[in-house]
Amino acid sequence: MTPELVALVVYGAQLAVVVLATEAALQLTRPTSPSLRLRLWRAAWLLAWLLPFGNLLAPVPAAPAWLVSMGPAASRPAQVTEAGWLGLLVPVVVMGAGAHLAWLAVGLVRLRRLRRRSEPAMLDATQSSMVQAVAPHADVRWTDDVAQPVTFGNARPVVLLPRRLSQLDSESQLTVLCHELLHVRRRDWRWILLERATGALLWCHPAAWWLLGRLHLNREQAVDDAVVQRTGARRAYMEALMWFAGAPMPRVPAPAFIGRRHLHARLSHLAQERTMTRSRLVWTVAATLLLVGGLTTTIVMAVPLDLSKFSKPRRVVGPQLRRAPWAPLVEWALGSQSNQRHGRVYSSKEKGITLPSVVSEVKPSYTPAALEAKIAGDVLLAVVVKADGTVGDVAVAQSLDKTYGLDQAAFNAARLWKFKPGTREGTPVDVQVDLQMRFTLK
Repeated sequence: MTPELVALVVYGAQLAVVVLATEAALQLTRPTSPSLRLRLWRAAWLLAWLLPFGNLLAPVPAAPAWLVSMGPAASRPAQVTEAGWLGLLVPVVVMGAGAHLAWLAVGLVRLRRLRRRSEPAMLDATQSSMVQAVAPHADVRWTDDVAQPVTFGNARPVVLLPRRLSQLDSESQLTVLCHELLHVRRRDWRWILLERATGALLWCHPAAWWLLGRLHLNREQAVDDAVVQRTGARRAYMEALMWFAGAPMPRVPAPAFIGRRHLHARLSHLAQERTMTRSRLVWTVAATLLLVGGLTTTIVMAVPLDLSKFSKPRRVVGPQLRRAPWAPLVEWALGSQSNQRHGRVYSSKEKGITLPSVVSEVKPSYTPAALEAKIAGDVLLAVVVKADGTVGDVAVAQSLDKTYGLDQAAFNAARLWKFKPGTREGTPVDVQVDLQMRFTLK
């Protein structure tokens, strides 16, 4: 084999081990949180791309005899060339990657065309409140060119809603809109572009597509949980998923609302309400990292990937990589810096802080079970009013009813409030305030 083909085979084996180890660890620990599963799969995805640089970070161990025999031996005449299909494998992989990247570029052009051919959506008051609460900078538009909702864009995010969405009831429409807005809020399109690009480069490897499929599924399940938490309309949302499941998926680099192959997994997840204790979360993360790290280290040591056989060595590369430039990316993917991304949150009691003022409010509604139980009183919420006037984090400071859903109803209503933001020295800042939601029986 040529050095290039040996490197391709070795990297393929290492990638397969990373994916299989991650899947085995998650099957063993069975974490119920899709957000946690997404972060673990994302860490595996980052690890897969760090594998080729492993020999630059540490000395390459001696390759086993069977692998050396596959490579070009010193006794082999220089004029001997690879014959048969093996000699064409590397060029085919490279050309396939180029074709997939070209298709990705065509998809970006299609998104731009879809945006130009769409028109601004006329939303009702509830839908407008949802946009302002979740992603006020999103541009919501109607289109006849797609059968499923499509969300894309970074600096100017766009939510394209198919006109057939109007055939659903208003509650289901609101859940669909919330789903797409949450993709904007989470900046998922950035990750999707990176995943599509890596999928194009690794188009011939089944493990790579399995990994990307897991990333997509867990991202959508995390958004599903957030939709239900924000709207409380679990049944209406599940009906919307089933209604869109039969529609053709858009052939563009953007998250599809639902595909048939993920319908069962997403509905099953929505039908189950599970929570993870802190001890189980720690056990899940530790077990996954130990298993994946141990197996990956073993395969890298047993089957090393030595890039120096077909690339010019540059001594300056080693010291640069030893500064660990990938560490911040890994920490970010695992969510360790999630709190820092939102900036400082000021207390309403701090000096120099001007309190936010209410611009629009949404009254909480009774649940049928709470009405039957005749529960009345107040729910006290700790609310972060962001610098743009929308509501950020919400926590229940004083509970009224955790059984029949009044705490959740107050939580959902608070997320839809709109404020004139608080200021510090004339500059809008994030301010935490107390918000009282009253439930009164008439």
